[in-house]
Parts: sequence; structure tokens; C-alpha cells
Amino acid sequence: MFKLSLQYIKYYKKRTFSVLVAIILSVAVIASIIILGQSANQANIDSIKYDEGSYHAVFTKLDNDQIEKIKKDKSIKDRGFAEYYDSVALTDDFYLNILRADKEYIKLGSSFSGNSFIKEGRYPEKDNEIAVEEWVLNVLGKEPKVGSDLQLKLEDRRETKTYKLVGILKDRPEFKRSMTLQAFLPISDDFKGNRNISMVTFKDENNINKLTSLLAKKLNVKSDDIVKNTTLIEAYGKLNNIYKNNIFSLLVILVASFIVIYGIYSISILQRISEYGILLAIGSSRKQLIEITLYELLILSTMGVPIGIILGLIGSKLLSGLVGNVFTEGAVNISRLVITKEAFIIPVIVTAAVILLIVIAVYITISKISPIEAIRKNLGLREKCNKKIYKKVASGKNLSIYSIVTIRNILSNSRSFIMIILSISIAGILFINASYLSFLEERQVDNIADSIGYNSDYKINLVPGAKKTDGLSSKELERIRSLNGVRDLSAIQVIYSRLMLSSEHISEPMYFENLNSTPYIKDLMNGMLVKNLKATDKLEEYILKDNMYGYDDKSLAKLRKYLVKGKIDIDRMKKENLAIVRIPNPINTENKRPYVANFKVGDKIRVAFSNKGTNSEESWKINYNDDSYEYKEYTVVAIVNNLLDYDNYYTVNNSVDVVLSSDIFKKDTGITQYKIISINKERGVNHNVLYKKIKSIIDKKPGVILRDLDKEIENFNILNENKHRFINAIVMILFIMGVFNIANNIKYNIASRMREFGMLRAVGTTNKSLKEMFLAEGFLYGAISSVVVIIFGVLVQYILYNKYLAIYINPIFKIQYREYLIVIIINFIVTIATTYLSSMNIRKTAVVDMIKNDQ
Repeated sequence: MFKLSLQYIKYYKKRTFSVLVAIILSVAVIASIIILGQSANQANIDSIKYDEGSYHAVFTKLDNDQIEKIKKDKSIKDRGFAEYYDSVALTDDFYLNILRADKEYIKLGSSFSGNSFIKEGRYPEKDNEIAVEEWVLNVLGKEPKVGSDLQLKLEDRRETKTYKLVGILKDRPEFKRSMTLQAFLPISDDFKGNRNISMVTFKDENNINKLTSLLAKKLNVKSDDIVKNTTLIEAYGKLNNIYKNNIFSLLVILVASFIVIYGIYSISILQRISEYGILLAIGSSRKQLIEITLYELLILSTMGVPIGIILGLIGSKLLSGLVGNVFTEGAVNISRLVITKEAFIIPVIVTAAVILLIVIAVYITISKISPIEAIRKNLGLREKCNKKIYKKVASGKNLSIYSIVTIRNILSNSRSFIMIILSISIAGILFINASYLSFLEERQVDNIADSIGYNSDYKINLVPGAKKTDGLSSKELERIRSLNGVRDLSAIQVIYSRLMLSSEHISEPMYFENLNSTPYIKDLMNGMLVKNLKATDKLEEYILKDNMYGYDDKSLAKLRKYLVKGKIDIDRMKKENLAIVRIPNPINTENKRPYVANFKVGDKIRVAFSNKGTNSEESWKINYNDDSYEYKEYTVVAIVNNLLDYDNYYTVNNSVDVVLSSDIFKKDTGITQYKIISINKERGVNHNVLYKKIKSIIDKKPGVILRDLDKEIENFNILNENKHRFINAIVMILFIMGVFNIANNIKYNIASRMREFGMLRAVGTTNKSLKEMFLAEGFLYGAISSVVVIIFGVLVQYILYNKYLAIYINPIFKIQYREYLIVIIINFIVTIATTYLSSMNIRKTAVVDMIKNDQ
């Protein structure tokens, strides 16, 4: 049977070539998707490392013995150490922390390599030497100049010391974003006390959580004293668990590959069914016929799989080359193509599965007919099913004889027609939904940028614990807005407040229970959602500590992109007691509900806030409201699931937030100053020059921090664009391979019917009529497949939307009109062009040769 399979391969050259091309293209798609998908995941890891640090876990409150154990632990790849030395009070609640730290500690705090964390100078070596990030020096009002003296008033030691600035460090994005100020002294030989810290990375990136727990057990460290880089750990899990995370994609590819390859192979089976009948008649078993199919496909796969993998590698490299020349200054490393063993293993597995499915399908086909029916090519059941349809088609008054022949021909080969429609449709559906995922990912990046404050070139914030009267006035904002080079400015007010709730408002109690057990909320706030100790009404049984914001008109307008329900009418909000509510929508909650609190548009909410000049940490712990609290009632007009900026203290973004128009906020709270200001510059403006101009306006304002985020935003965008381009490369791979598969399927389908067209020509059908038949057939393929693409494309989009509803920040269901239009146009172009070109080949072939054709 093996030799007979070889003879079939040699004899049916066109069919062999078509099946081989289908295998090559399917394997190339699988390999390229795996390579580009893994490359996109690696790019995501690079982005997380840059923004949040490359450490896996931080162990705090360590003594010298525990430090020694970490130094000797063989599961650790990198380790950095730091020891708390002292602090400098900038305000009552805002400090510069001075640490004794080694270089590795600083490196692991970002994605620095080598000594790239040093911008100028060197790392301190003596006790009177210090190194500081440039942005921290700006906050301290010190000139970033190596060799200058830095005088610091140490809080714990109650003394003022002068240090020599020997190193200016590059800004660490996570610390700059969260306004965490640190300065570094050289590490000491002996770690005294138990205020020491260690950052570590593990050798085995697949089991970070397990290794962290094991190390914690060895060190006898409580879970509260461990900080995990959760986002990075989850990203590693996605990178290293390719089978688990890509199971759906692989199933789709498996089905698509089966349809494409079987579509062509089934045509050849129908074409040579007579030969199978003869083999059965002379004594061959159906098992032997299956062996012919199996050997044939295995031989073709042996040739096609290596070529497909090579083509996938080349295609991935060419399309991802868009990323290759993108570099950034500083600590950003652009990832290259990630080629894993799965890129070679999975295509083989999928191809083997496709072969198995085809063999089963062929067995089912030939097991249903007798040798005589096979020799006569009499698939009687199909003819009976189609007889009524034939009659209806033949009676069509508005159809030409050639249209009737075309439709009857399609109906007589309904299986091949269905396979062609499916192969065309699947290519379009995959392309559209890959485009939709790319759209969701791009939108998610924008939303994350807002969440972490990367939505403007400059950010002005007030230090924690600032007085109600602190901040920038409207006049000062106008002065900044009028500076040459400022494109736009938006401003936000904030007050730490309390939302009065009943038990009915709490939809996810486990979320708040988990929050209340975290060290920060437990120790500093005495809980976030708490029982109201002085409740007189069940409607105010609980207190939810939250932030209340006042948004200017520009900020309110920008907030519309996070709208979930309701309407943001700026004019109404400026005149009436109306509020927008942001409700956290976490992924991993116990009850799997979409939001942690129940609020509807039209609900009345009651907010309490202190009328004292400050809102101290002592008042946060009190779980009731005294006479110093004022109460205001607002009507909920809109619900959003993200804000433009969050105050980096108190509840941050963990609680429900209330947003008012700045006009109502001023009237109700008496606060006229703005505490969060976002400034964007004109293109081409020197960011350092504009920074100094802005700084000159706010220099004398107490508790004001100005941060230039130009470089961080640039690097953040480039790293995410890197990932986005890998995703777009996948879209292009699917598109290109889809077009080739469509053309290949149709071309072979027409080639397999060469004898039929020869007979039509023999009975007098003109070339013009043949051309019309082919064009009609191509149009029919395009029209029907376009309808299928629209129906199932929208359905799959909706499934994807629901999947990402609980994962992404405010994903939207958007019909990809442009992509649908592109697919429909391409469908018609490819199907009509392929059938037309095939008709040209047929018209040039002699009638006798066409009738004799055995392909």
C-alpha cells in the first residue's frame, strides 16, 4: 500500500501539490502564531519589568541570619539587599527614605542591566557619600550635580548630616510613578536589627509562587512581610504555560487546518472513488484503502511540515522586523523573536491530529458505499437529497442555462463546496477576531496608562497629608496653561471621604475582607469597609472609606471613555448635585461578580468628609463620624470603571470613588485648590525647558511635586507598541495565509472538474459562456462566505468580549466594520480572480485533453 500511495502522489500531481501547499500553509500559520504570540508575551514581560521592576519577590523585616540564608539559597538567581537607615520628613506624612543598599537592589527595582542605573557619577562607597535619582533631587529642590553637598535632616537620629552627591541615578518608573522617594548609601557589612529588605529573582520562572513559599518557610517569614511582583509572575505564567493559555487558539487552528486540508483531499477522494471501487471489487479491503490515504498524507506531511515551519519562521521574522529597529535610550530592552520548542512540536501534533481526522472521515465515506456504486460514482443518497433542489433550480425563470449548470454542479459536489466556503470563512473570521483582540489590547494599554498616571507629559501632585488649602489655584493653572509649549491642561481636586452604605450595597464582601486583612489597610486605616460604630439607621450600617474627586470640564469629558452606564452631562453636573461613581471590577473575586458594590444610575448616595484643615492618619482609623464631618447627598448619573488619575495615598484605587464637577466640589467642600494636574506639551517642545518654566510657577507652593514623565511615557509606549506589533504580525500572517488557502482550494476544486468542463465545451459551450459560469461561481463563493463571515465573526467577537469583560478595563464590543469590509472585498477579489484565471487556463486547453484529464 505504501508503494501504491507513492504512485498516487506521482500520478495526481495537481492534487498532490494542492494538498502539500495546504499542509505547508497550515503548519506555517501554527508556527508563526506560536512564535509571535510568545514574542508578544515576552514583550509584555519587558514592559512590566520596566514599569514595576524585575524582582519576583521582596522579603522585609529580615535579620542578619535570614540575610545569610538568602545569600546561600541555591533556588535564587539574583538577590539584592537593603537596610533602612533613616528618613527625612518633607511634610508630616511624606518622607524621603534613606537606605543602605547594594547595586543589585537598585537594578531589581527596575529592568536595569549592568550599571545602566547610573546616569552620572558612580555608586557610593563611603559612609558620607550618597546616590539619588534625578527626579528625587528635583523634588528636594537640589541641583542634580555630581560633587555637590546634600544636607539632610535625619528624623530618627535627630541630626543634620551633609553627604557628598557622588551618583545621580536614572529614574525608576515604579517609584517615580508612586512618588516613593529614596536615597542610597553604601551597603554595610553587617545587617543589624530586623529592618532589612531583600529583593530576589528565582532561577525557575515557572514556579515563582512555590519557591517564594518555600523560601519564606526556610526564613520563617510571615506572608504579610512578603511583597510579590504579581503582575510579572502572572506574565511569566502566560509565557511558560503555552498549552494552557493557547488551548482555544490551537483548537481553532486544528479545525481550520482540518477543513482546509480535508476540503482538498475530499475532492480527490470523490474524484477517484471509482478506482477505490475497482480495488474493492478485486479483493482489497477498506482497511487497505485507508492505509493508502494514511501513507499518502504521512508522506506529504513529512515534506510539508519542515517547509511550513521554515516558512513560519521566515514570515514571523519578516513581519516582526517592524520592531527590529526600534530602540530607546536608557533601561529599555526591546525583545527579539522568541522561538521555543513548542513552535516545532505543536505543528507536528496538530498535523498528526488532522491526518487522523481525515483518515476517519475518508473511512466513513468509503464504508457507506458498495464497490459497484463506487465504480459508477453513484452516491445515491446525495442524488436523492438534491433531486428536488435540481428541479427547483432548473425551473428558475430568471436564470440562464449556464447559471443553472453552475448551481447544479455546485450542488452535485456539495461537500467540496461546503469545504471551500468553510475555508474561506474561517480565514476571514480568524483575521477579524485577531484584529478585534489587537483593538482590545491597544485600548487596554491606554486604560492602564490612565490608571498608573502615564496619560500626560507632566504631572503635578500634592504630597500626602496636605492641608485642604494646599494646591494650585485657578489663576496658577491659567499661568501654566498660557506657557509657550503647553498643549493642554486638566485639573482634579480630591478629598478623603466616607461613603455611607447598607449591606445591600455590598455585592462582593470577600473583596473587602481581603483588603481589610492587608497590612497597609489593616494597620493604617483600621479597615476600608467597616461597621459604622455610631449607626442609627440601617442605611448607614457600614462606612466605606473612599476618595471624592472634583473634575474640571476637560477631565469630565475625558472620563466618558470609561462610561459603563448612564450619561456624563457636564452642564448638568456643574449645576446639580450629581455624581459619577467608579466601582472596582477585580478579576479574582470569590463570588465572580462583576462589581464589588451595587450602585445604579438614579441611586442616592450619602458622602461624609471632615471639615478640618487636614485629614490625618489618626482620623482614618476611627470607624465612625464625629461632629467634624459634613454630609452631602448626590444622585448617581453615571457609573465608570476607571479614572484618569488616582490619589496615591489613602484608598488609592481600591475603593469605590465618587466624582463631582469641580464647581459642585468647591461649593460643597469649600476646597478651591487643585491637587492633581496633568499637562501635555506641544510636539517638538524641549521637555526640560518647559519643565523649568512650570517649576518656576509652583516652586514656592508647599507640598507640591512636579514630575516630568516624558521619558517614562515614551518607553512605556514603545514597549507596548513592541507587543502590539507582534500581535499585528499575527493578524497579517492569518490574512496572508488565508488568501493563499482560499486561492489554493478554489483552484484545485476547478482543476478537479476539468473533464466536466471539457464535455461542456464539446457540446458547444463557448469560451464566453464558460467565463460567465466561472465568474458566477466565484461570485457565489464570495457572497455566501461573506454572509458566513459576518454571522460567525460577530458571534465570536461577542464571545471574546464576554471573556475579556472581567479581565480588561472597560472593554467595548465594537463591530470591526473596516475589517469586515476588507474581508468581504478580499473574498470577492480572490474568489472571482481565482475562478477567472482558472477559466483562462481551461479555455487554452484542448477539448480532447480536458476530457482525458485525470487530475
